[in-house]
Amino acid sequence: MKLTREDSLKAKPVRNQKLLWEKDEKGNVLIYIPRRKTAWTHLFSFIFSESGKKTIILDEIGSKVWEMCDGEKTVEEIISFFCKEYKLNLREAEVSIFAYFKKLAEKRLIGLMMTKEEKNARNI
Repeated sequence: MKLTREDSLKAKPVRNQKLLWEKDEKGNVLIYIPRRKTAWTHLFSFIFSESGKKTIILDEIGSKVWEMCDGEKTVEEIISFFCKEYKLNLREAEVSIFAYFKKLAEKRLIGLMMTKEEKNARNI
């Protein structure tokens, strides 16, 4: 089901709880994604001394977005923050944040949560 713009703005992004993450000394977020365990990955990790996880390092802005994906703030609140913080117009911030959320969602790093009232209004 496709969400409307209004639904998307009211949704609350939430991080995938199965992922481990931390901040490095520069304040950048490091996200650890476990690798699938197959015979090939086991052999590859043995030969090349690879760990059983993939690490994604987010830059300063990506890290701020990640930390705001706490299930409490709405997409609209996050966009508003970035408008003020980086002196962007509403359209620039909205397009950038939606594009970034799309990438994070495609990688299953975040999801969008809707309140019960919003689900009922849409008959989901």
